[in-house]
Amino acid sequence: MGQNKRLLYLLEIVMAGVLAYLIGLLPTTNGSGLGVNLGVIPLYVIAIRHNVRAGMYAGFLFGMIQLLTGQATILTPVQVFIEYFFAFMMAGFAGTFAPQIKKALDEKKLASFFTWVGASTFIGMFVQYFVHFLAGYFFWRSYAPKGMNPWMYSLMVNGGTGLATWVVAAIAVGLLLKTAPVLYQPKK
Repeated sequence: MGQNKRLLYLLEIVMAGVLAYLIGLLPTTNGSGLGVNLGVIPLYVIAIRHNVRAGMYAGFLFGMIQLLTGQATILTPVQVFIEYFFAFMMAGFAGTFAPQIKKALDEKKLASFFTWVGASTFIGMFVQYFVHFLAGYFFWRSYAPKGMNPWMYSLMVNGGTGLATWVVAAIAVGLLLKTAPVLYQPKK
């Protein structure tokens, strides 16, 4: 990769991480603590545009910015690492089916395109929220309602948030990539 191309790649990752942070500031909770994390949308797009690694770098940056700006909830240093660095890095797995997404869109196979976008973003969400689920048990179990199994509590909170995030993000990413192909196909 040439020097200019590498610099552009890194700038795109930084922009995705910063945009994820800014979009993530939008209030999306319904009062019950469950919400949608819109910040993953740029992470999914950069992962599909380039690769899983680019999505992971942008996710790491997203977590770092949250920590540095005081947006992180800190219980322990290990919890911070797991939830704000590792979990958001896992959102980069949304790039898993990037070649299939690009091929389906290039061939104008919309049903296939939206299926691959759904599958790819589901993988990114699933891996990320599985990490949050584990952290929910190990670090947040004392917040479970009295008498409720902490595993079930973490599954309800993180599973609900993960699924809601996936539905919204998959639709947003699909529409973004469909209407603005330059987002997935870097100009030569």
